[in-house]
This record gives sequence, structure tokens and C-alpha cells, in this order.
Amino acid sequence: MPNTSIIARIADSERIKRNVKRENGKGERYERRTETWFTTERGYLVLRESDMRHEFAAIVNGKEHSVRHKPDNPRALKEVLLAGCGVPLIVEMRRETWHLAGIDAHFDDVEGLGSFVELEAINQDGTESEEELSKRCHAMLHLLGIPESDLIDGRYADLLR
Repeated sequence: MPNTSIIARIADSERIKRNVKRENGKGERYERRTETWFTTERGYLVLRESDMRHEFAAIVNGKEHSVRHKPDNPRALKEVLLAGCGVPLIVEMRRETWHLAGIDAHFDDVEGLGSFVELEAINQDGTESEEELSKRCHAMLHLLGIPESDLIDGRYADLLR
């Protein structure tokens, strides 16, 4: 089972970051990230590029497929996808990541959309079910003082469509 995440729109990211620090969150990391989303018959193909890493994944029925690939040549992959899938949707963001009790808290400033936090439950040994991972995400949401009503349905690319 891959990791599971939930995304909430946030008005006061500094307050949420203080809550993460209060709960002993560690390892803040900053990156600029570009996600290029290509539409397919079954969902999306997404190429994620940042100053830290490149990754390619498939999104089917709103869920990230367990198939992930770190491309050796992301530019060439992007050219092939452009030729085969046409005009993509581009999501640009600045991301700050904190680690907290088996959850990655990604604070994202997304161009054209605003500020969000993505809480990603890490399935370390692959034994947790999607339901267990989701429960951990929602527990962290409450611990950080984020109301359920701030959750978004889908991904940033869905909001930009």
C-alpha cells in the first residue's frame, strides 16, 4: 500500500507551523517544485521536478498508483509525453516539509491557488491499510488545529482546471 495524504487550504500557515514545532516536528526542508500533469483516458501522468529530485507517477481514479519512477532524463520524458498527450497542466509551488510522528507535513504555496498543507502518512513497512493511513492523517489534522471543513477534494491540478 502506498502512502496516503489529505490536503487542506490554510489561511495562517505560521500558526500551523508553530503547532508542528510544538509537537516536536523535525527536519524542515525547502524546495521549488513543478508538477506537469498530462491527461490520459484513465487519469493523469504527472512529472514532478524540483531542485531536490525528479519523479514520475500515474494517478488513476484520483489515487496515486504504486508505480513510481525516478526518470534518468526528465526533459526527454516530458518531450515524449507532450508529443503523446498534448498540452499539460502546470502546477508551480514552493514547498516546506516537516516530519512529525510518521507524517510528512508539506506546506505548499501554490501559484494561482494560495496556501495549503498536505499531510502524508508514510507507510514505512507497507503493512498499513489505506484506512489506517487515512485515520493517521485525520488525527494529525485535528492535532494541528485544522478543521475538516478546510479539506479539499482532489489535487492542486484539479483545482486549476
